[in-house]
Amino acid sequence: MTPAAIVSRRLSRALLLVVLLAALAGAFVAAADMREAGRLLERTDWARVPPALLLTAVSYASVSAALVALCGPMGVAAPRGPMMRIAVISVAVNNLVSFGGVAGYSLRAARSRPHGVATGHSLAMSLTHAYLNNLFMFVLLAAGLFLLVGDSAMDPAWRRTLEAGGMLAVAFVLLSTAAL
Repeated sequence: MTPAAIVSRRLSRALLLVVLLAALAGAFVAAADMREAGRLLERTDWARVPPALLLTAVSYASVSAALVALCGPMGVAAPRGPMMRIAVISVAVNNLVSFGGVAGYSLRAARSRPHGVATGHSLAMSLTHAYLNNLFMFVLLAAGLFLLVGDSAMDPAWRRTLEAGGMLAVAFVLLSTAAL
């Protein structure tokens, strides 16, 4: 057996062990709070669950498609199908276990390489995608804060706090854009 196969087998076993431990921890936490979980399930409006799941799936697909759409402008000539699968998995990893996208970016770079995508191109696409995604989120945050400020029933102290938060969000958008 080659050293690479041994490392691959060990990595697969370690990954399986991590998944099993996470599932066991989740089951333990769920079992420890069964009474509260039962109350939550009783109060759940189940009619809202399918639309929420559908919108979540559309969101993941859209974020992933946006990353794949960056292939052209970034000069990456890779097949769209594998890149979309890589994008969906790496976006999910970023949202689940990652600080700053490092795990998802690394996964994206490693899985894109066999499809002819250089690591530098993969990271450039990832950083551009993250910037655009965060830019949009900060714009939504600022817009939401300014919409709340427009409420005439808003307490003046809260209004000033929200205005300051909105101004900070706008300032961050401008500074990060200038830095990029």
